[in-house]
Amino acid sequence: MTSDVFGRYQLLSKLGKGGMGEVFLAYDASLDRKVALKFLTEASQDDPAARGRFVREARTAAAIDHPYICKIYEAGECAGRAFIAMEFIEGCTLNELLRSGPIPWDQARGIALEIAEALMKAHEKNIVHRDLKPSNVMLLKDGHLKVLDFGLALRIATAEDETVTGQMTRPGTAVGTPAYMSPEQLRGARVDARSDIFSFGVVCYQMLSGVHPFQRPSIAETMSAILHATPLPVERYAKDCPPEISRALARALEKELPDRCPSMRELWEALRSPCPSSAPAYTAPRPGGRSVAVLPFVNMSGDPEQEYFSDGVTEDIIGHLSRLPGLRVIARTSIMRYKNTQKEIAVIGRELSVRNVLEGSIRIFKNRVRISAALVDTDTSLQLWADVFDREMSDIFAIQTEVAQKICLSLSTTLSIPLVTPAAPANTEVYQLYLKGRFFANKVTPDGLPKAIHFFQEALLLDPSNALCHAGLARCYVIGGHYDYMAPAEAFAKARASATAALEINDRLAEPHLALALALFNEWDWQASDREFRRAMELDPNFVDARMYYTWLLCLLGRHEEALAEARRALDLDPLSTFVGMVLGWTLTLMGHFDEAIRRLNHILELDPDYGPAQSQLGHAYIGKGVFDEAIRHLEKFTWRKTLLGIGYAIAGRHTEARALLDELHRSGNIQFERPSEIAYIYLLVGERQIAIEWLEKAFAARDYMLALHMSAVWAPYRTDPLVRDYLRRMGAAS
Repeated sequence: MTSDVFGRYQLLSKLGKGGMGEVFLAYDASLDRKVALKFLTEASQDDPAARGRFVREARTAAAIDHPYICKIYEAGECAGRAFIAMEFIEGCTLNELLRSGPIPWDQARGIALEIAEALMKAHEKNIVHRDLKPSNVMLLKDGHLKVLDFGLALRIATAEDETVTGQMTRPGTAVGTPAYMSPEQLRGARVDARSDIFSFGVVCYQMLSGVHPFQRPSIAETMSAILHATPLPVERYAKDCPPEISRALARALEKELPDRCPSMRELWEALRSPCPSSAPAYTAPRPGGRSVAVLPFVNMSGDPEQEYFSDGVTEDIIGHLSRLPGLRVIARTSIMRYKNTQKEIAVIGRELSVRNVLEGSIRIFKNRVRISAALVDTDTSLQLWADVFDREMSDIFAIQTEVAQKICLSLSTTLSIPLVTPAAPANTEVYQLYLKGRFFANKVTPDGLPKAIHFFQEALLLDPSNALCHAGLARCYVIGGHYDYMAPAEAFAKARASATAALEINDRLAEPHLALALALFNEWDWQASDREFRRAMELDPNFVDARMYYTWLLCLLGRHEEALAEARRALDLDPLSTFVGMVLGWTLTLMGHFDEAIRRLNHILELDPDYGPAQSQLGHAYIGKGVFDEAIRHLEKFTWRKTLLGIGYAIAGRHTEARALLDELHRSGNIQFERPSEIAYIYLLVGERQIAIEWLEKAFAARDYMLALHMSAVWAPYRTDPLVRDYLRRMGAAS
């Protein structure tokens, strides 16, 4: 403002400024009172539609008259500027109080009751706050409080709250403060009173525990946690919090609207009950929301050779369920750890953080198959549904679809896409060859891969139009190229051809889209690769491999925050996978979050002490911290790619050992199996620039992307070197 007078108001001082407006303390001489005046920014003032919405919604909010809600006195336009005159309140915010730590139960209960009462009043008027957070709760000297910014949070917020703003109340735009937004707000979906209930749950959890239930190091990670993570019960932190209140808050924090507490009144009644045990009988929350783990089906045939079939049916049912939005399905890698397990269902539920488990068995006799399946509640161990299917082998796809449908009905899942029964195979021999191919591909071993390729090719000789077999073959070539079981250029070219063949037959299969994404990645066509990755995840929201490999592309392009969110989401879907855990550790290392990376990677080694890739990434995390001896100790345990140890030697200043390692690779002929860009990097680190240039040219000809991944580390030595920058420029990667 350029003047100290605005209409009948005298401007006294500026109280604050946010991304969409500014607030002044003003004096209203006509009524002899102080007020808070809010104005849109200059840019928004120039938009007549924005001004109109600003004033219109303020007038709507002014209809709320309640002692715990900040009053709106006036909203309108003067001198070409839209403004709102509000009650000026002196006190401290709840945010300031929380800086001292958790609030005792009795005091927190009083605050929560008054916030809940204010929200109840607003909801009765069909007004949703949409930006409830501690900085919007003002604690007064008389012991009561005022909730601020009703109906205004879409437009004005303080910079310290990192508020995301959109074009006011436009559908499909995420508006509010990320750390306190509901999942549906983050997705840009329509909101109702239950969105405020989620935000209220976050605020109450923070009051009682002193910690935010979803707070992570970055905004992107926090948003990912709100969408996918399940916080610990608040009573773990607040010992004086009644268990009934802990359960009520957990229900307020449910991800899916049908699972969430339906009204603020229920929470208010739970809080005001003089005896905690008389709180409403909420169902005790179980981990994972709408979530299910499909345990490996037991092979009851008495023939070990039929193991591929029971594993294949397990994976197919996982695949059916994974394509459903709103349902968290644990991936195959974590599931297979429970093969032949004697663990109780409740223990498995806790370890995987799932609410439901499907268990079953398969018996094959001649050309008939019997499948028994049961869906079990992990909290109560009660069966939600059970059935037996005794059919001809040719009905196997229909059985899998029926099982998936009955699970969805049991979970009361609303399906936004139909579960379509795939066309029956040309004959059962094709399907069994397909399952055998997938069985050996899942082993991801040098001897298993040729067997997998053989079975897929045999199936395609019988049925050339089988999209699943083309997709399986594409996956084999991706594995071969990624793990250097085959020459990468040859492997990814074959992967692209097989993926294209699969998609020409059925473009709604997620797996060939992933294979195509990785082939395009290997060709350095980053934009097309990004498109195929996103299509694969759109078709299968629970596709762990797609999310995991997508982190590589995101890191290579410098989109680290997005990469970290995808890596965390992948681990949420496959919590016991050492490979997925290693990818998360690697992403954290690239971003310079070394301590968290080391914790994650050490946890993987507790699960599998011989897992070499985790040893390698742990070495690089210690390099980032400058703890070189520890780094080398871990890198020496990873014998698959010697160049990674050479890089470690060189960064640690042990150039003699780095050169000796290169000499040995040349002498043995094994240098042909290493990544040329990594060899170039070692030569660059030890000062042999001319030789580095020669190897960079070899890397460029081979479309070797590893240097770009190494350089995506925010701490990487030589990442700004002209040679490196030129190579990354030619690649089209982030420098």
